Order: sequence, then C-alpha cells, then structure tokens
Amino acid sequence: RMVSTPLRKPIFLLSHGLNRMILSAAELLLLYGFAYYYFGIIIQGSLWALLLVFLSGYSAFAGIAVLISCRAQNTHSGNGLINFVTLPMFVLSGIFFNYQKFPDWVTPYVELLPLTMLANSLRGIITEGIGLHDVILPSIGLVGIGYVCFVLGLRFFYWH
Repeated sequence: RMVSTPLRKPIFLLSHGLNRMILSAAELLLLYGFAYYYFGIIIQGSLWALLLVFLSGYSAFAGIAVLISCRAQNTHSGNGLINFVTLPMFVLSGIFFNYQKFPDWVTPYVELLPLTMLANSLRGIITEGIGLHDVILPSIGLVGIGYVCFVLGLRFFYWH
C-alpha cells in the first residue's frame, strides 16, 4: 500500500494517524465509562483541558511512533525499538514510581519526558481539577515533541 499509493508520504501517514486517533478516542470513552460506572470516578477539571491534553499527547506519541518506525525493517526490530524508547519512560515518568523520590539531578530530565507531561496533566485534570490554562505549557511541549519527531520520521522514513 505504501509504495503504490498516489498520496504524498505526509498525507498518507497523517491519514493513518487520524484513523488511530479516532480509535483511541473511542477507547478513552469506553475506559472512562467503565471507571465512572464501576468506580464512581468523576473528572474534576475542565473537559476542554482533557481534550487538549488528549490531542497533544496523541500527537506526541504518534510522532514518536513515526520516528521509531522510520527505520524498522520488520516487526521484530520495530518491537525492540519501541521497547527501547518506552521502557525508560514507563520507569521514570511517574506511572509506576513517584519520580519526585528520584535524585534531584534526575528530576528536571524526567519532567521533560512526554509521558511525564501527559501523566501529570491527566492526573491534574482528573483528580485535582486543574483547568485549561494549567495545561497549556505541557500541551505545547507535547505538540512540539510530536512535530519534531514526525518531521524527523518523515525525513528518514524508509519507503520501500
């Protein structure tokens, strides 16, 4: 499909990204519906802020995915590259461990990770009730990461 499509590379990859974003939004609604009905979880903050964080987080990780996949020759090497990038983020970003307990010199670097920005923003919106103005800077950072990774991925994308 990729070789024979009449579309330009950016349009083709963006169309796949849009398709995945729609599916991710459906998954998000399904997951929240489950959490609401079974656990009584209520979003304390702004729904607009939640939408902004969802879109900016999605753009960041879609850009990272394009950058990772640009040189993968097959699914085995692609899975290895994905694990190489995501495992440090899982360990360091505060998903499983509180990164505030890490040494002080590590914390500024951990706060620049896209998963840390996304998790802190989502946690703040859902549990602490922060609003749209509180998530503007992390959202700009996430979109910037996504844009840079997407442009680099397009530049080095192995098309054949």
